[in-house]
This record gives sequence, structure tokens and C-alpha cells, in this order.
Amino acid sequence: MKELSKEEKEYIEILIKDYKEIHGQISSIESQIKSLSEKAYELVKDLESKRKEEKEFTEKISKKYGEGHLDVLSLTWQKKSIIDERKN
Repeated sequence: MKELSKEEKEYIEILIKDYKEIHGQISSIESQIKSLSEKAYELVKDLESKRKEEKEFTEKISKKYGEGHLDVLSLTWQKKSIIDERKN
């Protein structure tokens, strides 16, 4: 068996340290990816919920004011008859 030189041992220690740091960074990134993925999932669920709320609100307003659509810029209900007249 041959004894490694001091420089060779130091180099191996540096390699081991570097490997540990790299694995630590990979683990940290994987954890961040998992966390971001979970957050994205929750945001998609929130978005779907808001779309459902919007649909229900639009249906309610449509029953109240007649067929049409919500103009989000002016916050007014545009009745279908007015929309159809604009098309012609």
C-alpha cells in the first residue's frame, strides 16, 4: 500500500468538500422546485375558483340586466342588443 502525499490528500479533501457543496445546492434547488410547484398548483386552484366566481356573477348579472357582457374597463353591463347593434 502506498501512502498518498500531503498534496494528494488535500486535493481529495477539496474534492469531497466540493461534492458535498454541489449535492447540497442540488438538494436546495430540488426543494425550491417542489415548493414552487406546490405554490403553482395552489395558484391554479385559486384561478379556477375565481373563474367560477366570475361565471356565477356574470350569470347573476345577466339574469338581472339581460344577456350581454361585463365591460371591465368601464365597469358597466353591455346588453346583447347594444352589442349586436354595434356589429352592424
